[in-house]
Amino acid sequence: MQVTETLNEGLKRGYSIKLTAAELDKKVNEKLQEAQPDVEMKGFRKGKVPLALLKRQFGQRILGEAMQETIDGAMSKHFEDSGDRPALQPNIEMQNGEKWKEGDDVEVSMTYEALPSIPDVDFSKIKLQKLVVKSDKAAVDEALDNLASSANDFKDRKKAQRLKMVTKLLLIFWGLLMEKLSKVVHQKTIHWFLALIVLSQDLKNN
Repeated sequence: MQVTETLNEGLKRGYSIKLTAAELDKKVNEKLQEAQPDVEMKGFRKGKVPLALLKRQFGQRILGEAMQETIDGAMSKHFEDSGDRPALQPNIEMQNGEKWKEGDDVEVSMTYEALPSIPDVDFSKIKLQKLVVKSDKAAVDEALDNLASSANDFKDRKKAQRLKMVTKLLLIFWGLLMEKLSKVVHQKTIHWFLALIVLSQDLKNN
């Protein structure tokens, strides 16, 4: 098997992997010999089927498996030897795939983009600087004044006065009962209860 570099630009890598027909045939024979002891075929005892017959019967299927295993093995060895780590799955293309026939050499191209190497860092030499923003007292006072001026001013309503804003009532009621009811009553339950109170008051006033 021959592996030749075809591209080396920045992080881009390209290689040509060539597997001769003899190497592929040897791989097929090895796989058939490995399976031979367990093969049963009419007219032969188990494990006694001739290798030539097995090759004629199962050669095509074993050929594809042998080719795939050999290419995968070559890729694994390449990454182990080179130390490259592909960012994504390498792109594999078989040269003259449509014209290839049994007995021909196999040549595939492999391209990928390698991850950049990360240098060792001595963290003991890293210094951190804490950034503190100094507040402007005048700006803070202005922001507080704006917040205070934009706050709603709630006033007590007369007993006979009709309630029109349910939201304000809910906020007042929730504020009064927060400590006592927050642990035992669900917030939605309180909202429904308040809505019923407002509805009853409206019906009464009408």
